[in-house]
Amino acid sequence: MSNPLRNGLERYLSPKELALLRSVPIGIAGLGGLGSNVCMMLARTGIENFFLLDFDRVDASNLNRQCYFPSDLGCYKVDALQRALLQLNPAIHLECCYDKITEDNVTSLFPNCPIWVEAFDSAIDKALFVEQTLRCQCVRHCRFRRSTSLTKNDWNTCSCRRFYK
Repeated sequence: MSNPLRNGLERYLSPKELALLRSVPIGIAGLGGLGSNVCMMLARTGIENFFLLDFDRVDASNLNRQCYFPSDLGCYKVDALQRALLQLNPAIHLECCYDKITEDNVTSLFPNCPIWVEAFDSAIDKALFVEQTLRCQCVRHCRFRRSTSLTKNDWNTCSCRRFYK
């Protein structure tokens, strides 16, 4: 089956570049005004592997700035964006999550995506996401990497912390 988006991208990118873009998983945390539009633009550049996270539904107040349509009203943003992305490129691979992040689930919600777009509306959600993401990076790269959990005191004394300010 022909894929018009892929065909068009082949005019601008080499097969090696396209293969790289298709393989890199990107997480989008929050699918509102920033997240939905960034995700659509990344898909238009050839990214084909996404993890989408948002608990909210499309509302009429979203239509002026988010990547949704009147037919999406009442639908989960994850579902509406998934439909739009698959219409643009049927080869896109999507993992979808409908949860709201909390301290209890934040570390389990984010799979191994080397690139994340943090696009939450709530300052509390933003802080939770950034703090936990940095802690996870720290656990991978510093003296605490063998630890199963990183306490607040560990984080405050970690030598890696200076890289993540």
